[in-house]
Amino acid sequence: TVTVTNTGVSAAAVSGVAVDYGTDVFAQAHDCPASLAPGAACRISVTFTAKAAETRSGRVQVSLTNGASGTLPLSGTGQAALLNAGPTTLDFGTLNLPGTTDIRSVSLSNSGNVPLTGLEVVNSNNRLSIAYGTCTQTLEAKKGCVLSVAYAPGAAGSFADTFEVRSANGGKATVSWSGTAIKLAATPSTLSFATTRVGSSASDQVVTLTNQGSSQVQLGALGVLAGAGHFGQSNNCGGALAAGASCAIAVRYSPANPGTHTGEIGITVQGLPVARIALAGTGVAPTLNLSATSLQFAPTNVGQSSAVQGFTVTNATDQAAAFSGMGLSAGGTEFSQSNNCGSGLAAGTSCMVNIQMTPLSKNGRSGTWTMVSTFGTQSVALSGQGT
Repeated sequence: TVTVTNTGVSAAAVSGVAVDYGTDVFAQAHDCPASLAPGAACRISVTFTAKAAETRSGRVQVSLTNGASGTLPLSGTGQAALLNAGPTTLDFGTLNLPGTTDIRSVSLSNSGNVPLTGLEVVNSNNRLSIAYGTCTQTLEAKKGCVLSVAYAPGAAGSFADTFEVRSANGGKATVSWSGTAIKLAATPSTLSFATTRVGSSASDQVVTLTNQGSSQVQLGALGVLAGAGHFGQSNNCGGALAAGASCAIAVRYSPANPGTHTGEIGITVQGLPVARIALAGTGVAPTLNLSATSLQFAPTNVGQSSAVQGFTVTNATDQAAAFSGMGLSAGGTEFSQSNNCGSGLAAGTSCMVNIQMTPLSKNGRSGTWTMVSTFGTQSVALSGQGT
C-alpha cells in the first residue's frame, strides 16, 4: 500500500490512477477522490501475481487533470520450482535375446528458483526398470540429476510405452520409449580351426543362424568384422529370416602368414550388431618332408669313399616349392652330394639326394647338407669316422 498526500495549497484534481505496464502481473485498487484537498491523503494498494519463477517490473501512474503525473515503480519476483526432463523420447532400437539389456540416461533439472520436492518416477511397464541414479526426492534450484533407464524386454516383439517423473511442487514430465526385441541364435558361437599351412585352407566350419522369435527378422550386414585377411564366409541367409527358420554360414580359414589368428563374424539388424561369432586358428609355414634328418656313415679309410647313403625330399603339400639353394653348407671337402631335384618340386612329387663321405683324416668327421626353398630352410646333419 502506498499513501499519496497533497502537500500543496490547493486541491489536486485527480484524473486517474492506473498500472500502465506490467498489467499481467500487477493490479491496483485506490481510494483517491477526483479532488484531493490540500493536506489530504489517499491510499493505493498494489498486488503482484507471479506467473513464473522470474523477476518482473511494472509501474503505477497517478495522473492530474492539469497534465502533471506521478509514478510509482513496481518490482516482484516469482518463487517456483520447475521440473524439466530430457530426452523425452527413448528409442532402444533392436536387441537380441536372451539376456540383453540396454541402459540409457534421462537428465532431470529444476529451472526454478526454489527447491523441487517430492520427486518420484511412475512406471508400470515391467520391461523397463528405472534407477534414481544421482537423483533424490529433492532437487535444488538450478540443479540437475540423472536417471538410469534399463530396457530388458524378456520376449521377442515390438514395444512402446511411457513413464512419468512427478514432483510435489514443480509439475511433471512424460518420457516415451520404444524398442524391438528379436531372438536370433548363432550356433556355435565360437569356431576353432585346425592348424593350417599358409597358402592353403582348413575345412569349412558351419554356423547355423536360427530365428527363434515369432516374427520375420530383416537381416542387415553379415560379414567378417575382424581377421578378414585370414577368415572368410559365405551364407544362404538372404535378406530376411522367417520365424522358426534357419540359414547356414560357412566359415573358411586361409592363413596369410604363420602365427595365431583371431577374427569375428558379425550379424546386424537395423544397423545394430545382434550376434557375433568368435574365430581362431593357427597358420604354419609349409615344409618339405625329408626321409632323414641325419646320416651316420660307417668308418672309412682315409682317402677312400664310403658307401652312398640317400634320402628323399617330398612335397606333400598342395603348393609347388622352388629351390634357391641345395648343397653342402659344411664339410664340403669330405662329403659330396648329388640329387635329381632340379629347380623345384611340384605338389605331390619327390626327388632323391645321395651323400658320400671321403675322410681326409682320422677320427670323427662332420658336415651339413642344406636346402633353401620357398618353404624355408631345412638341413640334414652328416657324420662319420675316418680310419
